Amino acid sequence: MGGFSQKRIGGPSTRLLTALPAGSYNRFVVFPLPGTDAEYQRYLDTFRKLLPARDLAYVDAGGHQFVTGPIADLPLLFPTTAQAAR
Repeated sequence: MGGFSQKRIGGPSTRLLTALPAGSYNRFVVFPLPGTDAEYQRYLDTFRKLLPARDLAYVDAGGHQFVTGPIADLPLLFPTTAQAAR
């Protein structure tokens, strides 16, 4: 995966990034978590508090709601990883 450090964890498609690939993409997607609707709602509420509401978009697909936002907002969610990229 181009130009940033990563560590493989778990299966072949699970990776823990050690730096954010901000130059490679323009939006991120948050996929629904398994569990009860109440658990997921609490998770989303926490997530939403960290990001500017005007930046988030919601997409309904396959009976699930996905949240998307600009890559530029990722440092608000992952400040330690964003700091490592500098």
